[in-house]
Amino acid sequence: MRWHTLNCRKRRRLSIGATARTIIRRNGFYDYLQIPVMLACNDDNGMFDGNIRMIDIHDSMMLESCFIDDEHGFDFVGVEFSLDSGTLVSNGHRFPYVRRLEWCGNMCWDLFVMYALDCQRLLNYLQGAQMHGRRIYTCVEGESRLFEHWNAGRQIGEKQMGLIAKFSIDFRL
Repeated sequence: MRWHTLNCRKRRRLSIGATARTIIRRNGFYDYLQIPVMLACNDDNGMFDGNIRMIDIHDSMMLESCFIDDEHGFDFVGVEFSLDSGTLVSNGHRFPYVRRLEWCGNMCWDLFVMYALDCQRLLNYLQGAQMHGRRIYTCVEGESRLFEHWNAGRQIGEKQMGLIAKFSIDFRL
């Protein structure tokens, strides 16, 4: 393992908290870089309802949950989460986040800033989520390698997180 710090030019571009942190780099994967993860998890009134309908990771990929046909028409089905003091919780799985901004973009979206390791765990958890033998989340937009990797049903590894980190490094609110 070798230690790597971002140079001053890149350090100024970061605006979500990694500026003063020494980043551990392992084979191109930034473990402690903060990744902005936007979740469409609010109801029609903008209140957190815990059902994640869409996931948008800045300039990397956008995931959308599948539709179900209920008696009132089509509706999204997503994995249910709850909030517990800086942590997203689902079925005993805990995914800590550094910061949460409500109504980021519009009233349906909340921004969760997570470390890359926790973001990777969250994405792999969502990749395995199924309903009626069908994966719940599909990548509908993204960088071509991430798009193909996700839709092939493979887990997110260090190489894919390196791509996500590359696109997330210049994120600004």
